[in-house]
Amino acid sequence: MEKFHASITYDRHLWEVDVQGSRGYSRGLEKAGLLTKAEMDQILHGLDKVAEEWAQGTFKLSPNDADIHTANKHRLKELIGETAGKPHTGRSWNNQVPLALRPPALCCPNLGEPRGQSAQQWSWLPREATCRPP
Repeated sequence: MEKFHASITYDRHLWEVDVQGSRGYSRGLEKAGLLTKAEMDQILHGLDKVAEEWAQGTFKLSPNDADIHTANKHRLKELIGETAGKPHTGRSWNNQVPLALRPPALCCPNLGEPRGQSAQQWSWLPREATCRPP
């Protein structure tokens, strides 16, 4: 059953987008007063380390890592402890799925640009954050 639900073999190339999403969400939580500045800084520093490990090819996946977000979340917890759970305050899969789909959409010029509310939702994501084909 775990193999059926696991998507890590397909979505591991989205590590950069997931880290960027967690960074942006953490900043939003700090602005809303749900994270202290110290907690946000600790999380951002930990996410920098996670990104560095992916970029250098030293990130080690665990058999319990069903998807890219879970893998990054587990590693962040190893690095910074319990504070790693705080970026998930009020965050749902409904937030993470569109985040993961945005960069592949940028790779397909025939899909066009996001419009209206969708464009506002993604305004924080740098244009250069495009997909890495599997």
